[in-house]
Amino acid sequence: VRHWPRADIPRSTDPERSCARILASTRNTMAALAKSAPLSVALTAGNETRMLLAARRGVVGDFCFVTVSANGSELDKVRAEELARKFDLPHRLIPVRLAAPEGQQEWQARAAFSIGGPHVSTHPTIQQLRDRPYFIGGLGGEIGRGFFWRHADTDHTPINAEGLWARMGMPPHPRGLAAVERWLQDLRNDLGALPSLLILDLAYIEIRMGCWGFALSYTNSDPTDIHPLIGRDSFAAMLSLPPEWRRMRDGTNLMIQSVIHQGWPELLDLPI
Repeated sequence: VRHWPRADIPRSTDPERSCARILASTRNTMAALAKSAPLSVALTAGNETRMLLAARRGVVGDFCFVTVSANGSELDKVRAEELARKFDLPHRLIPVRLAAPEGQQEWQARAAFSIGGPHVSTHPTIQQLRDRPYFIGGLGGEIGRGFFWRHADTDHTPINAEGLWARMGMPPHPRGLAAVERWLQDLRNDLGALPSLLILDLAYIEIRMGCWGFALSYTNSDPTDIHPLIGRDSFAAMLSLPPEWRRMRDGTNLMIQSVIHQGWPELLDLPI
């Protein structure tokens, strides 16, 4: 049963105001959590964690920023340490920890054997943060960067089940393709004709992120994962932005730049 959205999401005529909604929603969530417990907050060289850091400004609470030190993530480590020094942030580097085979089996059982990927083996890494009840991550912010968009996509790009399945990056499978076809038909029955870019966004939220990202919420219980960029108000604001605000250029976009600039502009002194 579709409960949101129930209609097309109109394009904003004031993108800066939409970005302010994203910032306020994120900041309010972090402030509410900070009133109850110390928080660990992810910090990398990328987009979403910089927005989380911008939302942190002005919030009273015990925050510690955390970077996973892993092979292939050297830039995350370097940039996070630069941010921590420049802005006097409590910062912690943690190594990757791998699960034994029995731990991997238990993790998959908690996810009903519905997902795979690196989390199966690396999930003990976050358990090093058990001294703080909540771990704050940036999942969801990629919706504001048109994650399923391709460079040539417009509001009039033809969308079919085969094309959506291809954007998943998964091998073809007849049952999966049939499920995507049903989802697409239900979407059109519920909401009628929609801009193609919005169809791509809803596909990402509902048949990739919702299935993959939130199976993880059943597997990691200590500390509890919270992602403040996820919420209807933030999502509506992201989806309302004009396409030129959401398209990625040089690793970032106007939405991300605006949210950070409104929250803590000096953070942009160090490139994303």
